[in-house]
Amino acid sequence: MLLSGFFLWFPKKLTAKNIKNNFTINWSAKWKKLNYDLHQILRLYAFFVLLLTSLTGLVWAFDWMQDSVRFVANGGKNIKKTTLLVSDTLQPQAVSGLDQAFTTTAARYPDAYAYMVLLPAKATSTINTLVYKKDLNRFDRLLVVCDRYSGKPLSNTSFQSLNNGDKAYQLNFDLHTGAYMGLFSKMLSFFAALACSTLPLTGFYIWWGKKKKQVAPPKLRSGR
Repeated sequence: MLLSGFFLWFPKKLTAKNIKNNFTINWSAKWKKLNYDLHQILRLYAFFVLLLTSLTGLVWAFDWMQDSVRFVANGGKNIKKTTLLVSDTLQPQAVSGLDQAFTTTAARYPDAYAYMVLLPAKATSTINTLVYKKDLNRFDRLLVVCDRYSGKPLSNTSFQSLNNGDKAYQLNFDLHTGAYMGLFSKMLSFFAALACSTLPLTGFYIWWGKKKKQVAPPKLRSGR
């Protein structure tokens, strides 16, 4: 719908008058013309933001889209995903394993904005702690992996150390929600979504106006 709407909007001739009419809203026009401008021009300004939101949503929905993004970001190379680390199940379980893991991580990064601790789901799973540096985005973070039994750190991965495919995937959430550039991009996404919510209403009014213009066929008079 976004692509078809863009092609419907695109002027046939790029004259100065067409550019002005297709990029500006005539606020002093009558309601019918104003409604048409709102439908045509608001969708144009929201197009690129909504297209980005749609594409990043597909990355979550379909594995083939995620793999395609990683493939393109890595320059056409198939780079294997990082092998998951495992906890040592042979050592005795310490009651303070989780506490030790978080204490070590917090002590190493005391200036972090927030921490998110992901608890292990299996016996061999690890304790993964996401360390967020800023409150404006989620992609610029550290991943600290610790043994679930001893709390010993096993790895420490920053955003800068990832390959381009993993960076693109980690950026996906911030691009989808508009958090990549902080408050500015969040407001941009909000107004784009707000403009999108008006399109069904303005589009229905345009369709209804065209329907009313249709002239009913003349009635045949019966002969005397």
